[in-house]
Amino acid sequence: MADHISAVCRACYFQLRQLRVILQSLTSEVVTSLVHAFISCHLDYCNALLYDITDSELQQRQSMLNAAARLVTGLRRTEDITLTLKSLHWLPI
Repeated sequence: MADHISAVCRACYFQLRQLRVILQSLTSEVVTSLVHAFISCHLDYCNALLYDITDSELQQRQSMLNAAARLVTGLRRTEDITLTLKSLHWLPI
């Protein structure tokens, strides 16, 4: 499972870097839709199989979700992400 989680996170970070390049020419609604299309579907895929993963693997997935939320909202890395996730109606992993 560790290899699968690493591959998913690597693919998601790649998609976020690609979105960041064109972020200035997109509206916030479009960015949110693209993040749902590219990131959320990868993180939600086969959740039932990820029932008994380790804390470090769980933290990798949470970090990916936090990075996606920061891209959508424009939040800095040093700012608290908890309220942002609640405002986006995204559940923590």
